[in-house]
Amino acid sequence: MTRQLVEIGQLGKVITGDTPPKKNPEYYGSAYPFIKPTDMQVGQRYTYAYEECYSEAAYEKYRKKLIPEGATAVVTIGSIGQKLTLTHTACFVNQAVKDALNNSFPGVLRLGYFSDGANLS
Repeated sequence: MTRQLVEIGQLGKVITGDTPPKKNPEYYGSAYPFIKPTDMQVGQRYTYAYEECYSEAAYEKYRKKLIPEGATAVVTIGSIGQKLTLTHTACFVNQAVKDALNNSFPGVLRLGYFSDGANLS
């Protein structure tokens, strides 16, 4: 496989997450996973355990930031590029995470990162 250096925007739409204000507890519930960098583990392909979830009210407010199943999420603040995860279900992420919705090049980010010989579960 030949590697090619491209800008992230060339791979698809990039979405930055958001965190609903804690002063609005109605935005937190159990409807949609809310994945943060602290939930993601280096070397783990998917993030199944997460501390918080969005409610239906948060979904209504932040629906444009809903990440579909199969997107690639990358931490871009703090442990930059060290923590990546594939979304196993539709979810939301916080502002320290960027998601590439790789519609234009399906699997590009997955293959580029996950095929480097890493033992990922």
